[in-house]
Amino acid sequence: MADADRGRGILTPADRRFLRGDVTLGSEQSRYDARYRIRQRTRDAMLDFPLLVERLAERDREQVFDPETGGITDAIVDAIAFCYLGAADVAADPERLLAAGVRRAERERRGPDCPLLDVDVSVEATDDERVDHIAQCVGDGAIHELDERDLRALARLLADRDDVSLADLLDD
Repeated sequence: MADADRGRGILTPADRRFLRGDVTLGSEQSRYDARYRIRQRTRDAMLDFPLLVERLAERDREQVFDPETGGITDAIVDAIAFCYLGAADVAADPERLLAAGVRRAERERRGPDCPLLDVDVSVEATDDERVDHIAQCVGDGAIHELDERDLRALARLLADRDDVSLADLLDD
């Protein structure tokens, strides 16, 4: 179903048109009111998640995340991204919150006998200088000089960027 044809979620079809810039509201007050309504519904939706985690039947949750629903995996990624940004906005440690969320999900999934879980989430930025070092080592055939962090960065680089390939790095 096309985005414009979808029913109301957190955003109404009019909200989606407004955020995409497909419609121009007449006054500054109208734009403020639209953004205010979107913020309030988004906050209210976030505050509904505890109830969904605790009370929505497993069968219903599985239907929400039906893999046949086009774009659902991209939507999950974007939901995580939105929450990650929001965690930083409230000065919470996003990695700690993500780890706590995974632990809570595992307890819900495994039940009361769930063992203690060690969840390790780390976010590592790879700057251009490090990418140049990795490319130089790969190009020189010195992959053995790369540490585990470099190899993870190389894997992320190759997975995330369509404009870079291992062959390109070897040619440099």
